[in-house]
Amino acid sequence: MRRVLSLLGCLAATGALTLSAAPAHAAQGTVYINGSKYHEPDKRCFDRQSAPLHVYNLTDKTAYVYSSVDCTGGKLGKVGTGEEERFYNGHSVYVY
Repeated sequence: MRRVLSLLGCLAATGALTLSAAPAHAAQGTVYINGSKYHEPDKRCFDRQSAPLHVYNLTDKTAYVYSSVDCTGGKLGKVGTGEEERFYNGHSVYVY
């Protein structure tokens, strides 16, 4: 009986930690793309943006800018934490 209670206690503690943890893929902070605000964005592509792209990255992740509309092909550049950049041929942004 002691083993069962001990096991249940461990499982309950593990479940509580799992539920309270933030998603590992979500960026903490805000990224602004052409004036639009994205707070704590998931790891994803912000596609079909109008050039030129103005990116202001206040997240804890790096934002990569692409010339294609769907975050494929070559990267034009990156915008690190706390940085602001303009990309004249940019059409999509991926926040890692």
